[in-house]
Amino acid sequence: MFIRSLVLLALLPLSTAHAGVSVQYDSTGSVIPNSAKGGTILIDKHRSRMDVGTNATVIFDGNAQSMEIISHDDKTYTVLDKASAEAIAAELEPALQQMRTQLQALPPEQREMMEKMMAERMGINLQGAAEQEPDLDLKKTDKSGESGGIACNWWQATDDTVLRYEYCVTPAKSVPYGDDLLKYFHDLKQFKREIVGTINRSGALQIPSLPIADVREIEGLPLISRQYQDGKLILETRFVSVTETDVPAATFTLPEGYSEQKLPGVAR
Repeated sequence: MFIRSLVLLALLPLSTAHAGVSVQYDSTGSVIPNSAKGGTILIDKHRSRMDVGTNATVIFDGNAQSMEIISHDDKTYTVLDKASAEAIAAELEPALQQMRTQLQALPPEQREMMEKMMAERMGINLQGAAEQEPDLDLKKTDKSGESGGIACNWWQATDDTVLRYEYCVTPAKSVPYGDDLLKYFHDLKQFKREIVGTINRSGALQIPSLPIADVREIEGLPLISRQYQDGKLILETRFVSVTETDVPAATFTLPEGYSEQKLPGVAR
């Protein structure tokens, strides 16, 4: 459950520091805990760090397409990358198939109840591999908005006629260090599609969809991102400020004394 909620995406010497970008953000919605409803993302070229409240940190390397999810309560970390995603899908599939076979022997109503319980409590899709997120129709609207004092224009992403996401978009040149942020969003979108997608398509572990825009399609940076479910707004994230800051190399280093918590099916 900890890994699923955070996936709501390189070590250097400790003595160096680089100029990076600090993004202050606010989030509201029913799908995130209160402790995660605001914070800071530190970005240095292809690497980023997001502290989720006081008990969790996510370190992302866009070039390596690797994410380290750190639990400060447990003093553990989990690595999510291409190798671990493929290992999860391959290792858990026989167990999932065995569970499906056992469920077939149950009466239909009981089988449906068990499938629903496994999906809601454990994020396991016993009905088979999940489909990829459908291709969405992106359209620019005539509505405008602002966030952090920067004007933006609203885009909508729909599946047929169903509203899935909204983005308030501004040109990268309107935001300090906009090119760095463009790369950050592009790398996150790739990670969502390839790494998270591999896990979700296996049916082994369903990681909730996140409102990560394809910055090339929306022609700019999303200052505000909204996600909808059944016609209701369930998540909104907005930029509050973007500033330059020194980012020590230790920012992207795993804390000393923490142990790795391997995902199911992953041997390291």
